[in-house]
Amino acid sequence: MVYKYVIPTPKNESSGSFQLGVSFVVGYVAGVLCVVKKLGVWVLLT
Repeated sequence: MVYKYVIPTPKNESSGSFQLGVSFVVGYVAGVLCVVKKLGVWVLLT
């Protein structure tokens, strides 16, 4: 889904290291969103 909407190059044309980086960034963002959902935005900002 990320390759379809966010990254302009198709997945099969990307290098392995680029795909690994994309996976890392997407996983990191998912983790941050889970923390925000669990704790709430105001707890993180204070």
